[in-house]
Amino acid sequence: MKNFMSLFLAAILGSAVMYGTIQLLDGDKTQSVRIEHVNGTSPIGVAYTIDEKGEYVPLDFTEASEKVMQAVVNIRTTRMVQQRNQMPSSPFDFFFGPPQGGPPQQGPAISGGSGVIISADGYIITNNHVIAEATDIEVTLNDKRSYKARLVGADPSTDIAVIQIREKELPTLRFTNSDAVRVGEWVLAVGNPFNLNSTVTAGIVSAKARNIGILRQTMETAVESFIQTD
Repeated sequence: MKNFMSLFLAAILGSAVMYGTIQLLDGDKTQSVRIEHVNGTSPIGVAYTIDEKGEYVPLDFTEASEKVMQAVVNIRTTRMVQQRNQMPSSPFDFFFGPPQGGPPQQGPAISGGSGVIISADGYIITNNHVIAEATDIEVTLNDKRSYKARLVGADPSTDIAVIQIREKELPTLRFTNSDAVRVGEWVLAVGNPFNLNSTVTAGIVSAKARNIGILRQTMETAVESFIQTD
């Protein structure tokens, strides 16, 4: 009962703090009168931009998200790896471990990642580490259609790979000039690594040309120049 009362009081206090914060934000109308009634939205928790007329307009990522999600795919790969039988065959093995001298067995390992369709005839760009050493590559589109893919080419030094599926009239995304990206600009990150439909997050560009050594762990000649987002 003592623990229950402590949790109950904590919940009451938490609710009071949250209610007070909302009231404080909602009560500060001196600097938000101009934008409070834009499209009937509240200024709390809403990001705004200024249009050509100097009016405040809520940022809207829905159109960009809907377009991008259509071209983002899930990639599921199978590769063969060395495995040892970990199941004990006797009570002795259960307590002391199985013999270590037995030959390893080959077995399939499943992994996944995301890709982006860059041409209507099925060319998809992804990371090299997603498809490296894969014996089977399966691509699932945003509308749940699945295809077997073939590897076109890969460059481990930049962690880039291109695969292709046999289909036409696919939704695509075009390349742009990353040198023109400015720190502080809005950015959307879209991915589908678990085949649960695409996930969209928003942030800003935090830095450019980041080198964090993630590729040099596997290749000394790796080239890194990442765009960092928050």
